[in-house]
Amino acid sequence: MAKGLLRLTGANSRRWLKFLLEVLPRIKADQGQSEVCHSELERTMLTMFHYTVYSKGLDDLDMGFASVEAAIYAVIGDDAIYNELLGLLQFQYERIEFVDQPLELGFESPLDLYCSYTLDQILVALGRHTERQRKHFQEGVLYLKEAGLDVFFVTLNKSDKDYSPSTMYRELRHQRGAVPLAIAEQYQCRFRYRAKVHQPAS
Repeated sequence: MAKGLLRLTGANSRRWLKFLLEVLPRIKADQGQSEVCHSELERTMLTMFHYTVYSKGLDDLDMGFASVEAAIYAVIGDDAIYNELLGLLQFQYERIEFVDQPLELGFESPLDLYCSYTLDQILVALGRHTERQRKHFQEGVLYLKEAGLDVFFVTLNKSDKDYSPSTMYRELRHQRGAVPLAIAEQYQCRFRYRAKVHQPAS
């Protein structure tokens, strides 16, 4: 759970943090025995949290959880961890100093403009990862055929530790054609990928 809490220290989406502050007490009260989220958007936001904690889909875990709620309850069932988690989420929510807004992708998405997400959270939000399965991804460009959308992951903060001299160049990306693009600036840290979502001008 320590790595999960670390990944949450960059969370700054008002919508997602508010959702988690509302839904986690319901999961704890129900002991993860039933689905507490029924809309597709809420299921996606809950799955984003699941990947924040486990970094794996349900089928990739050895615990045999029947649902995302059951997997999350396995963590928050401990009162000390639960209280620390809620405190962190509330702290992150109260320290937001910018105005975000929903990202318009042509379909309902939990991603908000100018907010930070881990790579796994973004891939869940875009449907690449599902509740049950984590899909392999390392290309740097994700094409969503049904949405007619290209998502670019651009590494902006490069260090000598993680990259060779031949790849220590400055990367620039711009919109091409009429296809809407969502550009994610990807920051590599020791335990996580951190991204800020931007929507290029049309």
